[in-house]
Amino acid sequence: MKQKFLTTDDHTELDHLTAAVTRALADRREWLDVKMLECSDLQIGDDIYDLTSGEWLGVVTEVSRYHRDRDQGIRDTSIDHHFVYTKGDDPRGDNTYYNTSGGFRGDFGTKEQALDRAERRAAALR
Repeated sequence: MKQKFLTTDDHTELDHLTAAVTRALADRREWLDVKMLECSDLQIGDDIYDLTSGEWLGVVTEVSRYHRDRDQGIRDTSIDHHFVYTKGDDPRGDNTYYNTSGGFRGDFGTKEQALDRAERRAAALR
């Protein structure tokens, strides 16, 4: 079987199409980054709480999307995000970081959300 090869013009057109896809993916990434922060209840510098236990977990240092920088952005289609946080009172030091995308699949939020959930649980017991 003999295979034909792309011409110089074909390669030029392919390069233009590839550049357009790269620009579109970069535009989508930037848009998703903005929307992620708009839709997040927690921002960098906020206290983060485990909404199930009410426990203060630390201070948010980063809000990130898992697929943002993977697979050249092809699967980066969601504002689903995770938080990186640090505990100032952690005995291992202030440079210890934790990530909500790890094995613990909790429900995270603000102090107000933790209080609201605790109040609803208490009311249900009355």
